[in-house]
Amino acid sequence: MPKTVLIVVLILAILAVGGGSFYYFEVYQPQQYAASLLSLYQRLSLLYQARTYFQNK
Repeated sequence: MPKTVLIVVLILAILAVGGGSFYYFEVYQPQQYAASLLSLYQRLSLLYQARTYFQNK
């Protein structure tokens, strides 16, 4: 009985690590997320600069 419980716990731990790794590298994709955020911030900054430029003219 204790060996079975240990095996089940180890299998669940392996599945959790595998699932977390899959999510992090395939779904979350941190490099693409960071690049898209930087691009968005740059576009917003340009829009703000253009708006203030035309308001001050």
